[in-house]
Amino acid sequence: MFAGFTSGTGSGFGEHNILSWDFVNRFEPGGAGPGTVVPEPSTYLLTITGLGAVFALSRRKRDTA
Repeated sequence: MFAGFTSGTGSGFGEHNILSWDFVNRFEPGGAGPGTVVPEPSTYLLTITGLGAVFALSRRKRDTA
């Protein structure tokens, strides 16, 4: 992990001071409960598309044989 800070003032002068910074690393997988992972909606779309492509290719091979 990388953390960085940047600032700019163009051609003018400016002083930028970080007076306080706090980083908390808190990873809690499965917000629906312990051990439960909820997939993103795009995962379902990708799965259905992939299965449809496999089905279409298998039918195409069967029809040409």
